[in-house]
Amino acid sequence: MINLNLILCVKNNNKLIDYYIVFTLLIFFVNVKWLSYNILFNT
Repeated sequence: MINLNLILCVKNNNKLIDYYIVFTLLIFFVNVKWLSYNILFNT
């Protein structure tokens, strides 16, 4: 069910999905940076 909705959403809104992917990648990189800084300061 979720997969079907996702496929339909991708077909209808390609730009929206691209922005969503970029946004999640940005959050991922920010979290990785924050974790690395946290580890550096803690040790």
